[in-house]
Amino acid sequence: MQVNEEIDALTTLGISPIEFLVLPRILALSLMMPLLSLYADLMGILGGLLIGVTMLDLNFWEYYLKTCETVHLNDFWVGLFSASVFGVLVALASCLRGMECGRSASAVG
Repeated sequence: MQVNEEIDALTTLGISPIEFLVLPRILALSLMMPLLSLYADLMGILGGLLIGVTMLDLNFWEYYLKTCETVHLNDFWVGLFSASVFGVLVALASCLRGMECGRSASAVG
């Protein structure tokens, strides 16, 4: 957006580029990273169930009980919190590099 001068146009119109461009990206990543982490956890548990039942001759109930013994709710909350922090850090780093970009095609990459 630096190359095509959209950020300058937003500033000329009186719209803060930070509020208009950066804030939605930070909110989106901080909300979607925990959902992505939850999805990955669920797929990992289901993949373990599939391998356990088909290759290791476990039945469903054994796998369920051992998973409930091993995985605690505290692990779930720590994972969601760390995923949201990671999402904010990725959004801040990427928005910082995007705002520092130069005004030529070679500066973009």
